[in-house]
Amino acid sequence: MAIIGPLNAYIPARLWYLKLASLERQVCRVELFHQGFRQYSTGFLVGPDLILTSYHSLEHVIEAKINERVVDPQQNIGFRFDFIEDLDFAPRPGVVFQLSRNWLVDHFAVNRSTDISGLDYVLIRVDGEPGLQILENGMTRGWIKVITDSFDISVGGALAILQHPIGRPLQISIDTHSILGIDQEKSTIFYRTNTEPGSSGSPCFDLNWRLIAMHQGGDLHDRNRGILVQSMVDIWREREILPLVTKQLPSDLPNISNYQNITIPKGAFALDPGLRELIARGESEELEIKSGLRRAKKEGNENQVGLNITKSVCGFMNHKDGGVVVIGISNDGEIIGVNNEYSIIDKSKASWDGFELYLRQVLDSRIDIENPHLYYKITRLIEEDKDICVIYVKAANKAVWLDEKFYLRVGNLTKELKGRNLMDYIKRRWEG
Repeated sequence: MAIIGPLNAYIPARLWYLKLASLERQVCRVELFHQGFRQYSTGFLVGPDLILTSYHSLEHVIEAKINERVVDPQQNIGFRFDFIEDLDFAPRPGVVFQLSRNWLVDHFAVNRSTDISGLDYVLIRVDGEPGLQILENGMTRGWIKVITDSFDISVGGALAILQHPIGRPLQISIDTHSILGIDQEKSTIFYRTNTEPGSSGSPCFDLNWRLIAMHQGGDLHDRNRGILVQSMVDIWREREILPLVTKQLPSDLPNISNYQNITIPKGAFALDPGLRELIARGESEELEIKSGLRRAKKEGNENQVGLNITKSVCGFMNHKDGGVVVIGISNDGEIIGVNNEYSIIDKSKASWDGFELYLRQVLDSRIDIENPHLYYKITRLIEEDKDICVIYVKAANKAVWLDEKFYLRVGNLTKELKGRNLMDYIKRRWEG
């Protein structure tokens, strides 16, 4: 037994992944609509309302601002936070913040005629102070700490990058023997950690989650490069704007340093903007809204518990596009929640876990298709401090039956198909 890699020290596991969970909410996808195309890069918070990203990714907008040309960046640029994947790899839509009125705080453009390395950053102010936002898990979003004191960066050491490669949901790339070299004169660090287009502007960390650099791009020597944060700190100190990126999170706000006192609901997330908008539009061919399960259960009719919900799930499975069933919202859009049903469904497990288990048992026992659980996902969301149950339903690869009946989502209704209509649909849907 021996220490083989002295540069890769032991790290406290729980603190490491809790810090990562905090960081993933502080990185955003930068979305630019330019000349008819949508272009992506990555950025990250370094203050309550300040985002750091690469200059070259937004060059034409910055130059237009500097030269006072007519441009409406609010219509062309967005900063999408929380664009991350859940355990089933389904992405959350995230939340978009827009540029503030006086958005250009600081920048440093590269002289492309002399060198493509060196400083290449822009510091941007956005509306809404996303860094002070309280998230659905009870934490404050916060921002990435900029370390102003110099510290050693070892060649051969590890480097991790949180990024949106090719605009995809947030990814992490880690190489434990990544750092190839440092060019202090050009403010550049070279490394092997993988990136792709869309990763420019991503934060680069050592394995203690200290911010080392901002990713810039690749070069002709089959390596990636980033801009040293310490070099940017020197510029900010010289320009007297360093206080803007060294603000501390207010101590009374919940954050990673006092996580022991925070209760994080298991698997619970807030309603995302896309789903909220869908609910606001009302029931449709892709959405069914139900107030709850409790009525049939309370009346003792065990066979009828969740029947309408099961019909809806079957109807979406038989639909070519699937759909979504939301439980805990009234027909007029009032947030009811399913919390009051916990003790009615199962007094011994008066909790979300008991409710979800019961619902799964109802669906799996009644839906006539092999492994029905492969075609739906149950998620707990929170709105107005109430639990909302959302069932995401995938289109099935063959006909799905309920009590020997065939249901299909048609418009905003779930209908039973019979006779020739049934045979024609099955032929078109699965046999054609």
